[in-house]
Amino acid sequence: MPAGLTDVTGITADFEGRENQFNIQAIVIGLNKMIKNYYGITFEPSIVRSHQVKLINLTVTFTHLHLVWNIGMMKMISVPVLVCLFLASTFTDSVSSYPEKSYALYFPNKDVSSYANIWGMPSLTAFTICFWMRTSDTSTESTVLSYSVPGESNEVIVEKYGALKVFLKDTSSKVLGSAIDGKWHHICFTWQSSDGAVNFYKDGTLHNQDRGLKTGYTIKGGGSLVLGQEQDSLGGGFSKHQSFKGHLANLNMWSYVLPATEIKRLSESCLAGEGNVYKWNDFIYGVKGKTVIVIPSPCGTQE
Repeated sequence: MPAGLTDVTGITADFEGRENQFNIQAIVIGLNKMIKNYYGITFEPSIVRSHQVKLINLTVTFTHLHLVWNIGMMKMISVPVLVCLFLASTFTDSVSSYPEKSYALYFPNKDVSSYANIWGMPSLTAFTICFWMRTSDTSTESTVLSYSVPGESNEVIVEKYGALKVFLKDTSSKVLGSAIDGKWHHICFTWQSSDGAVNFYKDGTLHNQDRGLKTGYTIKGGGSLVLGQEQDSLGGGFSKHQSFKGHLANLNMWSYVLPATEIKRLSESCLAGEGNVYKWNDFIYGVKGKTVIVIPSPCGTQE
């Protein structure tokens, strides 16, 4: 039994006099698993911490939490369940004042365990991908987004390979950009199959354009889209030197090329826009490993 927990004839559970930090989101997401695995009086906080997902602004610290539990009176509920319910309520109350999309993903290190992964993209003959990013990582490679399908690990990639660029089926655009200065920037890439035109926008301004990237090509549907890692196999095959280190916020994807006026509008607010292929709210359900969820989003601040 963990230090600080006592179990005296199944009557008392005591966290008094020790400081315990509980990961709110891990508890909320893992509530059913915790009920199943930890039903009864024994509670191991390290199991919760092992989820490695933290909400920086909403970590709750219990310095002197005293719980007395009478098993004889209420045999159907355990201390872990009470703690989970209490923290779930605290989490809900704390974030209810923020818009759903007001969060950022922070990738703290260049490693293979920080990413977000969702599936099921449709086939596309055009796209617009827009996002907010903040990074100071000056390493040669850094992957914002990779999309992989069976038989093709590099169907779509947005990455910094010396400079920001987009790849389609292993073919790189000649459009280059830079946003590696530790400040928040709004980035958009557009592509259309009809003429292979690629546009790169930074902070609402068209900075670079090119034609002829995979003209006539159709991006295959049904694959794996990953934020923060490049896939060398479907949904995996990550390499730490290709990983993203920094913040991402409000990444959206559309199935058509947005006009320049709309991209300018999106660059004026960290919460503007909602993609018709993927919207930012979709990605929070695919957060994995050591990725940090920051609520509210710090996008727009320069701290």
